[in-house]
Amino acid sequence: MINKQKTKVLYFAEVDSDFADVLLSFLTLPLGKIVRVLKKRYGEDQESPVNIGSLTTLYDGLANLDSVHFFSTEVDKQTLLNPISSFDAELGKLKLDVSDSKSTKYFTCGNWHCVYSRSLNISIHCDTGRCLCGSMMNREVIIINKSQVDNGGGGCGVFTMNKVSFLISDDLRMLPNVAAVPIVQTLRNLGITDTDGAELRNVTFGFSEKSTNKLLFAQAGEDFVDFLVSLLTIPLGGVECLLGGNTCLTSMDNLYASIADLINEKYLASPDIKHKLMNPKLPQGYMSKKQILPLSEQVVLYYCRENNQYKDWLSYSSAAADPVIRYAEGNYVKGPKMYMVSDDLTVTPSSMSSTISVLNELKVSLSDIEEVEVCIGLQEGLSILKASLTSTSALTNGLKISPSLSQQPIAETLNLNFVACTYAALVLRDDGMDVTAEKIETLLKAANFNVESYWPSLFAKLCEKRNIEESNLGFGLFD
Repeated sequence: MINKQKTKVLYFAEVDSDFADVLLSFLTLPLGKIVRVLKKRYGEDQESPVNIGSLTTLYDGLANLDSVHFFSTEVDKQTLLNPISSFDAELGKLKLDVSDSKSTKYFTCGNWHCVYSRSLNISIHCDTGRCLCGSMMNREVIIINKSQVDNGGGGCGVFTMNKVSFLISDDLRMLPNVAAVPIVQTLRNLGITDTDGAELRNVTFGFSEKSTNKLLFAQAGEDFVDFLVSLLTIPLGGVECLLGGNTCLTSMDNLYASIADLINEKYLASPDIKHKLMNPKLPQGYMSKKQILPLSEQVVLYYCRENNQYKDWLSYSSAAADPVIRYAEGNYVKGPKMYMVSDDLTVTPSSMSSTISVLNELKVSLSDIEEVEVCIGLQEGLSILKASLTSTSALTNGLKISPSLSQQPIAETLNLNFVACTYAALVLRDDGMDVTAEKIETLLKAANFNVESYWPSLFAKLCEKRNIEESNLGFGLFD
């Protein structure tokens, strides 16, 4: 339905479950994969290349870094530049897989008689990784029954039920098209309040529809750079979860809210799909050991082997033999080493000559520069993540640094939010109640205390992993 009198072109579209599945799949894509797909589709030579805040420059800077000197292994670099999704099995079943997951290949040790565990020696990069025995991982292992993913039985699509149609607004609010819901309420849920001048159109969707107080640069060790590059591995739905559905990407926020509030579980392919889409995990082995964000991992593939027939394969079924584990030695980038991070998150090696070169290029006098030391914790990490989605000045907008101001207000805000959630959690624990985001919010509202929207959910998730009484529950990027 369109409005021909006004600039708003589309009121809503009625789509089938296949198209709804494609839209929902966006939440499962890692940020690095999204940048890669857009660069491949639109390229640098186009008149209007598509950039995502500071993430595109972070990605480009990462691609330009020397693998030998700045990454633990070449595999680590390629993992960041082309991260897989923990939903690869589901993505392979889509009618339109924008992530091109079907092209992903897996390799293992070329020596069949290798004594080391194959489930610890699987790579998506041929001849760039070595087995623990020293041989190159250059023998391809195929995935058998890739499309046969357990999603609740017959009648199910990838994320939604087959034969269920959905209504989608122009800003990606989505809800099932069911007769039981009054039409007026449906239009309101889609954010439509005025239908004057509306008329129907049938549309076929194809692939194509889819003193400034400015921070000059940061000098940081490998821990901070590791945190930055690891942002590329986080699925979009995971970003929405971390930021409480408030990423400033309005359409994605609406799509995420639709899963939470507008789509009943009975219209989804399985009972746990809603939770998986709202809080997608990283594939096992993707988390840096010093990750400051409350993320979690899950096993994606399993390794099967028949020695008598010299046959091995990979499967998405947990009934298979051994889980495929990506062995991570620690950080993605090497250290100890200092790096220069520009405001748009471009990472380069730090040296005196490079610092002088940047200042000369920016035409900034040393007398106009003031150094500010900033500690990066959970609050700052989330702010940088949010700013990187929409701003090419992610450090300035994320950290909100002003040389004329003390950094104490930032610390005070962090401490007040943290202490308030801590007290709320302790009250719930003393009353024998589960610590959930909703209950923390209720207590804070009763106490007339306002915190950032993502704090209760993050704190509740943290409490799931740690004992409130035994843990300090503190966050920090550095030891």
